[in-house]
Amino acid sequence: MASSNLDVRAALLEIADNDIPLPLDDHNMVWTTVFKNRILRTKFSQTQFWVVDALDECSNRNLSTLGQMLSKIDIEIPLRIFFTGRPGGQIERMFSQQNAPILEIRTGSQGSLSDIASYVRWRWMPSEEPAVTEHLLAEVLRKSNGIFLWASLILDRLEDAYSLEDMQDIIQQVPSEMDDFYMRIIKSVAASQNAELAKCWPTFADT
Repeated sequence: MASSNLDVRAALLEIADNDIPLPLDDHNMVWTTVFKNRILRTKFSQTQFWVVDALDECSNRNLSTLGQMLSKIDIEIPLRIFFTGRPGGQIERMFSQQNAPILEIRTGSQGSLSDIASYVRWRWMPSEEPAVTEHLLAEVLRKSNGIFLWASLILDRLEDAYSLEDMQDIIQQVPSEMDDFYMRIIKSVAASQNAELAKCWPTFADT
């Protein structure tokens, strides 16, 4: 929004110029200071679009807070919000409690798998053994459970493999659940030569 609207940029610069405190761990303060009191008071000449990805990964408590925040946005503001996420009880309850008009589009698991298959084939390296390759592709799709991120991460790992056998081992060893996958990545970083460097990242991010 700031890149296309001078008033939004000015509102954000005001926060910096006046040294207005903005604790990033307090989402209520961030919402009030940045959005409610500044960005959403800006006059927009065209419709604005927000994209909120992976809404299903938000905790129930934060999901409820998010719903309350968004429900208080003035309906006269030309704003459209696009959410993505797997359907679930808490998400559906949040939307049912809001009075804003909602258009729901369900792709279904088959639609997601079709998109993932296209993406995997686009990134997959050519092979002299098409039958084995097709088997590996099928395994990636099966273990992805329709999760695009899982497929993307496993392809990153497969790019470092030297043979189809290595690829098969990687696919078999990597957990299909994202939490287990993340834990495996963390453990591999902790055991690598870059472990000490990785510990510095949060420090730099907080400064």
